[in-house]
Amino acid sequence: MPLETVRAFDTLIDKVVAQGNRWSMLEHFKGYFGALAAVLSRAGPNPT
Repeated sequence: MPLETVRAFDTLIDKVVAQGNRWSMLEHFKGYFGALAAVLSRAGPNPT
């Protein structure tokens, strides 16, 4: 993943978590995106 993408995502998360606990919000995002990645990996290389 390009470094610019990582930085942009980190900036977005910082804006979202400014309203609460950073650690718990990061765990929330990790759980959501981890579950999404699992679904996409089961869909195969060309989900349509």
